[in-house]
Amino acid sequence: MVSLLYKLRTEKGFKTLMPFLKLLKIPEHTAFNFQALGPLDPPKTAKVPLLFYRYKKWTIINVLRGRTMAEGKNGKFEFGTIAGIMLGLAAIFGSFILEGGKMGALFLLPAMTIVFGGTIATSMIGSPIDMFLKIPKFLMLACFPPKYSIEGTIQTVVEYSTTARKGGLLALESGLADIENPFLRKMLGLAVDGTSPEIIREIADIEMAGITERHHANAGIFSKMGGYSPTMGIIGTVMGLIQTLANAGEDSTTLIHHIASAFIATLWGVFMANLVWLPIADRLKSIHVEEKTSLEIVVEGVIAIQAGESPNLTRTKLYSMLPGKKQVTEEK
Repeated sequence: MVSLLYKLRTEKGFKTLMPFLKLLKIPEHTAFNFQALGPLDPPKTAKVPLLFYRYKKWTIINVLRGRTMAEGKNGKFEFGTIAGIMLGLAAIFGSFILEGGKMGALFLLPAMTIVFGGTIATSMIGSPIDMFLKIPKFLMLACFPPKYSIEGTIQTVVEYSTTARKGGLLALESGLADIENPFLRKMLGLAVDGTSPEIIREIADIEMAGITERHHANAGIFSKMGGYSPTMGIIGTVMGLIQTLANAGEDSTTLIHHIASAFIATLWGVFMANLVWLPIADRLKSIHVEEKTSLEIVVEGVIAIQAGESPNLTRTKLYSMLPGKKQVTEEK
């Protein structure tokens, strides 16, 4: 049995990961629940003290996220997400400094409290609490998305098509338990059982519709936060202007300073909406599109196998679902 667990303290690079763990306020011996992918995985209720699971290339991020990538490769760091945020920070705050501004003037606790606190509060009101509590998990997913190898999925389907072509659909039955992709395993199982293509497609459509609904709801949280945040900024600005006008009899220099401070709330509201919340929502939607494409390829491939089509025809049909550039690459 290949289910070997290694203590994180013995892994190379542990010292590098420790600041990350401390940032997330995760104790060194925190217990995590693992979800089983199959017979070689830890039991669903297994609790271990911050361990690395080598089989299926588990990483520390998989452990922290408490999820598995059954249908795609384990999540790897998405450089574009963090790089985009850092570039946005550099462009916005850098230009402010180049104009002679001081960074300390932008970090006003009252304004930031209204924007961040108000956005979180409105999100809690507008979303189920269990979904709201998953926001950190979704943030991690945006930074460490699962990688779906579309070409790898096509190659796998073509291999099963070759096997079925030689020995019939029943030749696939013995290898169903070894298929890691649960969706492919389910669809092939239905085909082997003699389910009609119409029923297979109907079942697949129902499952994909459920996945789409859940994923859009997850991304919708950040879309809503992107709408709430500027509004909270306006509220903060209005409150600041009220306080400024209430002290209108004071020195003109002080009055101008209060007016400038009042607009800090609007800055943070618009900044968070357009550089963080809305882009993360779009990132989650793009991950969903990639996963949905992988699922659609599986469905079309299984139906082609069931119809007895040749492996070459199946490969051509599945690659035709990809963008033109990838189709040209496959032909070469």
